[in-house]
Amino acid sequence: KMREQEPYLIAETTVRQEAGKPESSGFRTVARYIFGGNKPRIKMAMTAPVRTSSAGEQMSMTAPVRSTSDTRRQATKVSFVLSSKYSRRTAPVPLDRAVCIKQIPCHVLAVRSFSGGPPSARRVAKKRSN
Repeated sequence: KMREQEPYLIAETTVRQEAGKPESSGFRTVARYIFGGNKPRIKMAMTAPVRTSSAGEQMSMTAPVRSTSDTRRQATKVSFVLSSKYSRRTAPVPLDRAVCIKQIPCHVLAVRSFSGGPPSARRVAKKRSN
């Protein structure tokens, strides 16, 4: 199936890969933002989808985080999708300068239903090498 995804906002941070597990560090940074590390210090709901992507390829998941690896710069971007009730004007301002609010434009996605959790990183790497 094909689906048109309306524009939405993300709260995003970039973590250097030397930092150990960049997804964990980035997750904590952005989680602080949605759990009150913002002006006016409000707690927001953690929304789905979580989006994970590697080296520019995007793949929607069914939990709340998005990460993108840039192997040339050794950096990983991690983001949460904000609730649709926020706009660029009304989204709470991050207190941590490492977090930025970005709008993802309207785009078309191929979607497929599945049951169970997301595949492991090992399984994804194996599929990509085929």
